[in-house]
Amino acid sequence: MEHNVILPAEWYPQSAVQLTWPHENTDWAPILDEVIPCFVAIAKEVIKREKLLIVCPDETAVREQLGEVDYDRVIFREMDTNDTWARDHGGISVFDEGTPMLYDFVFNGWGMKFAANHDNLITRNLCHMKTFSDEVVPANMQPFVLEGGSIESDGKGTLMTTVECLASTRGIGTLFERRIWLGSYPLDYQRLFSWGRYG
Repeated sequence: MEHNVILPAEWYPQSAVQLTWPHENTDWAPILDEVIPCFVAIAKEVIKREKLLIVCPDETAVREQLGEVDYDRVIFREMDTNDTWARDHGGISVFDEGTPMLYDFVFNGWGMKFAANHDNLITRNLCHMKTFSDEVVPANMQPFVLEGGSIESDGKGTLMTTVECLASTRGIGTLFERRIWLGSYPLDYQRLFSWGRYG
């Protein structure tokens, strides 16, 4: 009997969009005065269309930056963060036999290139803070490393990635570990992998 796990496409209906907000301790620090208005513009566009989850160390500061918006459509969660790349450190939403699940992989800052000790805990912290619907089941995918931005799905069973993203020794580990990872890929997509050389 086939186990049915679906990784929805990016255009699939969603409950909210997550932004991890820039601050003086992120890589954006030297140009924070340019980046904050960009994030404010993104946030305002999201809020027009759906709910927005903002992860940040200081809710008051972000509210001041946002100004007048519909705060009924904003969910704030305060916690320490290293950077802003929510697509890479955020949870991976899947449907496992119809049950919504949130896979929490290890995020290692692009192969330990950057600090990720706080960002690696964001999804776990969001679950502990009861951020998601009660029907969403969190799944701890450790020790597997996966950056959400390194995969793409059409929602119909094709998982797209590149050799550079998933076969990098910085990202996943030794060749032995990579073979184990691909052979036991938790979405059961290994038969449908579409590999590109570069991402």
